[in-house]
Amino acid sequence: MIPLDNLERITAKMRANNAADVLDRHEKEVFMQISDDEKIKTLKNLITMPVDFTIWPMYEWFFRTRWLEAMQAVNLAAPASMLELASGSTDMLPKILGKFYYHPKTRYTTANLNKQLTAEFKEKTRYFPIKIDVLEDAAQKIENYFGNNKVDIIVFEHSFNDIVETMIADKYGIDTVNSNWWDILPRLIKLTNEAYIDGTYEVIIKDEFLQMLRSLLNILKPGSFIISHQFQYQGDLDLGIIPEIWTDLISTVRKWIKGENIGTEVFFDGFEPNYWMFIKNI
Repeated sequence: MIPLDNLERITAKMRANNAADVLDRHEKEVFMQISDDEKIKTLKNLITMPVDFTIWPMYEWFFRTRWLEAMQAVNLAAPASMLELASGSTDMLPKILGKFYYHPKTRYTTANLNKQLTAEFKEKTRYFPIKIDVLEDAAQKIENYFGNNKVDIIVFEHSFNDIVETMIADKYGIDTVNSNWWDILPRLIKLTNEAYIDGTYEVIIKDEFLQMLRSLLNILKPGSFIISHQFQYQGDLDLGIIPEIWTDLISTVRKWIKGENIGTEVFFDGFEPNYWMFIKNI
């Protein structure tokens, strides 16, 4: 399996004087206490997948560092407006935005359906220094909330899969809004596997997924980017996901958008195309 990053490159990044800047104070204290050898060992395990998000704080350090590099690659500048789709309870991206792109006019918006995860997200971010808006609706409907306003960047942090699972849930009448997400996830993975095996996966997902991307381009400033990062979690494997469904998801979406006039894909050095997608709004 292709690693998430080059070990030599990310090790050099880890040894930089400002490496821990992406971490909070407590995380930084723990990070600085970990030996160089242990950090490298953990990074090697992390980038070779599957990813175990309990590897703390190296998990946070690695993914925040990569996302900051992605934002720098597309020349994001403050004040910045970011839209994240299906963040769940994860606060990684608003943390980066608040720390490295702080400005009174910097704004972060997320679209979340699940009430429990949304409540957890709101609790985590209530003291963040930037303006944060939460839209409790599906990614496919977010264009309706923006009117003539446009954002500087749209991001998916390991959430293409969550959107796919939600689309499959809708087909089978599973409530993803009021349910405990972790309680229904095993069933969603089982149904995703079945759709993949019997050939209905693309029939269920493709058209709605492409329409979502088209609608997002309508609220993205010209010249700006949609960025998606997708990889394999150990937790999904433990629940029985067929590995290639998620590891090939970026490649699958790339195949779907080919010839569909959905922006222009741009490739950046250091960002493995199997796991990263940059779509420029032209």
